[in-house]
Amino acid sequence: MTKRIYKFDNLKAILIFLVVFGHFLELVEGHKLLYLTIYSFHMPLFLFLSGYFARFDRKKIWNQLICPYVIFQILYTVFEIYVLHAEGLKLTFVRPRWLMWYLFNMIIYYLLIPFLDVAPGRTRLAVVFGMTVVALLSGYDNKLGYEFSAARIFNFMPFFFSGYYLAREKDRTAPAAPPTDRTYLWKKLGFSATAIAVMTGILNTGLISDRMLYGAYSYEAAGYNIFTKIFIFVMAALWIVIAMLMMPDRRIPLLSVVGRYTMPVFLLHGFVVKLAGRYCDVTGETLSFLSALFLSVLIVLLFGNQYMGRLFCRGGWLWQGKG
Repeated sequence: MTKRIYKFDNLKAILIFLVVFGHFLELVEGHKLLYLTIYSFHMPLFLFLSGYFARFDRKKIWNQLICPYVIFQILYTVFEIYVLHAEGLKLTFVRPRWLMWYLFNMIIYYLLIPFLDVAPGRTRLAVVFGMTVVALLSGYDNKLGYEFSAARIFNFMPFFFSGYYLAREKDRTAPAAPPTDRTYLWKKLGFSATAIAVMTGILNTGLISDRMLYGAYSYEAAGYNIFTKIFIFVMAALWIVIAMLMMPDRRIPLLSVVGRYTMPVFLLHGFVVKLAGRYCDVTGETLSFLSALFLSVLIVLLFGNQYMGRLFCRGGWLWQGKG
């Protein structure tokens, strides 16, 4: 039986909470720095972890990606038309509805694995470098956007395949035991604290907007340039390094459990967020910060557990093997 790597379960639990909380923060006044900080890394890191565990498997692509994408694309469209009374909305499968872009991207990335499963070492580094260059250049194309999730496919591809190649490198080499002496731990802490302070300080200047972090807009549409994009990529890469360095690889009660069942949280939380958004529109009010925090924790606990996991992730169209 494969030993679970609790580091990744713990990370995924934190990330899925940030996905939910980030969506609720859009309904809260203020707290812009916190919102920008979350969006500066949570999806790049999520896609990095998704790539780390990715394997080309036709059954998995169909059951875990294509089927849920089709079903929830329909459900979210119907929900917005008949419950939220959205006007001019039509069912389409080439323009992912809101958070469905993530599943659409994953389908494309998984289908590319056989073509990009290249030789180890420098070849993989060259491929990731090439993907990064393409991602940077794609920002000049104003035609790339939400259609076919094209802008985000290019934007996040380097992170997904960085995770994929890192896992393949670990498969062929003996894992080295990480240093455990106090000097090393203090160095990790010092590096992480310094990097976070610098990044949040820059985000607090207002030079980077939320549209720049979504990965869905061209340079012209979001009002930035390739050099800002390079910094955004470096910032996301630093967050990934910090997360991998600092997250403990041991079972943490509740956190490690939620991390095994992130898919139900991801698929279902959007309905609650949309309803909350509709309430805010009708009443003209905004959510309080504490309400957004409470709802986020509640949703993660309600949907990210073994019971929802059995419904969504075992023996059905979201089967996830050994979890």
